[in-house]
Amino acid sequence: MTQSSSGADRRRYPRKSSRDCPWLLDARLRSGTEVRVIDLSNGGLLLESSSQILPGARVELFLVAADQRWLVKGMILRCQVARVVRDDGVRYQAALAFNEPMALLNESAVASEPRAMATDLRPALRRLRAFAVPSQMPVPETALRAAS
Repeated sequence: MTQSSSGADRRRYPRKSSRDCPWLLDARLRSGTEVRVIDLSNGGLLLESSSQILPGARVELFLVAADQRWLVKGMILRCQVARVVRDDGVRYQAALAFNEPMALLNESAVASEPRAMATDLRPALRRLRAFAVPSQMPVPETALRAAS
């Protein structure tokens, strides 16, 4: 939690755990590196990755829902080692601030679908095919269970 010297929370946007956002099925950097979203808000997100991302780096992140994909642009504010896993190696946590605030989360606590997001990239992704081909993009088993 980001706090001022007085102890007050300085965050502009409420934050939700990825568990509270069942519509979010997958997240990947433009390079194709899969990341796990830990929590998110309309102003940014905290992610976990097997790759270190240097603070100040400009990144583009694809967010994937059941029937849509979006491109989110932002800057890494900080990155640190989250844990070391015997089979997986080092895992990093990075804080990403979006270039522009987005309506990823409804104000209503009961809403689970995004109201509006970044530009719909379906046409561009159809052309690129590097990321958009569903057969090349595994969907987590938990997402498959949730969709049925």
